[in-house]
Amino acid sequence: MSHALLTQLPWIYKMAFKSERQHPEECKQDREALKTELLHWVNDAW
Repeated sequence: MSHALLTQLPWIYKMAFKSERQHPEECKQDREALKTELLHWVNDAW
């Protein structure tokens, strides 16, 4: 996962972070998984 914790990345992130360029699909999947976990935590634990 790159430093970006956004599910919809501006193009600049894809240029700025090496991991986004080399592994775009994996980074996208990780961001989506994190979003799911965060929403679960906010809705159920917070």
